[in-house]
Amino acid sequence: MTMKIHHTVLVLLLALTAHAQPKHDTICQVLLKVKVIDEIQNPIPAATVVLRDTQQNIIGTTLTDLDGIAQFTVACGREYVAEVTTTGFESNHFPISVSADAKAPVEFEAKVRVPEMVGNSGGHLLPYMVRVYNTISKPIKINFGPDLNHLALKIIPRESTWESALMGEGQPMVLQIVTGTTKLNFPVRTGKSYIIYVSGNLYKLMETKEQ
Repeated sequence: MTMKIHHTVLVLLLALTAHAQPKHDTICQVLLKVKVIDEIQNPIPAATVVLRDTQQNIIGTTLTDLDGIAQFTVACGREYVAEVTTTGFESNHFPISVSADAKAPVEFEAKVRVPEMVGNSGGHLLPYMVRVYNTISKPIKINFGPDLNHLALKIIPRESTWESALMGEGQPMVLQIVTGTTKLNFPVRTGKSYIIYVSGNLYKLMETKEQ
């Protein structure tokens, strides 16, 4: 009889102990890929991406690779904010929501823009000139003229705006970007604004709208 009582007490103690053990929930974690691109979908390498949670705790900081991608390991069912900064583009914050049943990889595109251009003319003379903004963190050489046989060398300081002399409205011109021994030719027109930027290792020219 005594042994039965002891056995019953032992079983009850084991049951209570098991019930009192804390539960360890498995936290879902997934790979988050943040792809930084410009306004025409070009990837932006070497951009700094800082990922924070809703309490402003930093989850991680990294640079984008040659494909414009920054990678983080994050918990499912959470909200995050990615802060993107890169030379020649506006810094911005991007809210990212990772669902509770997210499947890896979670992919998010962060589109950055060039800053609003501020020209010397104040904008009212733009129909009679070509305006170029250098988004690169160093001076750049361009040749500019009506055709390839009549080009004049210009130097645009880093992150600065250059404006041509006044010409006829809608006049076609040639802008040549000079990088080392390479010369890249682009057709341009008065009354238009353009930006020079680097995508990968390539210098590019893109028409942009005046604000």
